[in-house]
Amino acid sequence: RNWFEQSALLICRPAPATTRRFAATFLGGNNGVNHNHNDLGTFTVVLDGRTLVLDPGLEVYSYRTFSEQRYESQLLNSYGHPVPRVAGCLQSAGAEFRARVLAKEFTADTDRMVLDLRGAYDVPGLRKLEREFLFDRRGAGALTITDRVEFAEPAAFESALISLGQATCEGSRVRIADEHAAITADVTAEGAEIEFATDTINQPPHPVRVALRCRGPVTKAMIRTVIRPA
Repeated sequence: RNWFEQSALLICRPAPATTRRFAATFLGGNNGVNHNHNDLGTFTVVLDGRTLVLDPGLEVYSYRTFSEQRYESQLLNSYGHPVPRVAGCLQSAGAEFRARVLAKEFTADTDRMVLDLRGAYDVPGLRKLEREFLFDRRGAGALTITDRVEFAEPAAFESALISLGQATCEGSRVRIADEHAAITADVTAEGAEIEFATDTINQPPHPVRVALRCRGPVTKAMIRTVIRPA
């Protein structure tokens, strides 16, 4: 692994004996960095050299990119990143909107990191929002993302997966594939039932966004997504 303390960036790689080349990244920090995207808590998943859950990167530059309308772009705001949407709100821009590292534990088999994401959203009724990232390099490899949220009053909550692959949803599973690799994401929840909704980001390269959405407002909920090679 590599851990970059100042930017709260974790890069997790497979062990030599892992049967598949399964890797992942996880990012904290703040939303006021140079060429900023509003992407606290974003993660990527790479399998056998193919990025199947991704941060889609920069947009085609235009006047808007460097204007007050910068975060109207779905590639630059948090809608186009695999991060929560909270009470219908996206993350806010600026260095004051930040993630706090609550825990990190690195071993030969697993890497675990927990972020407090409450500070990324301008949502007064948000009492708690924590994202746990658990990378397991045993066997074929696995990644578990767990989001825990609490509100003062019932509100909407969802997580998301972003991909350039083909996404299909069946039951509680999302399958994402390209020509050479595929992963499954098994989604479970506490405090809510989960529904999936797909959308296409409206700018090139037009990734698909799969929302992992609580069915109806919640006051307290947990969404867990376990991603494995297919």
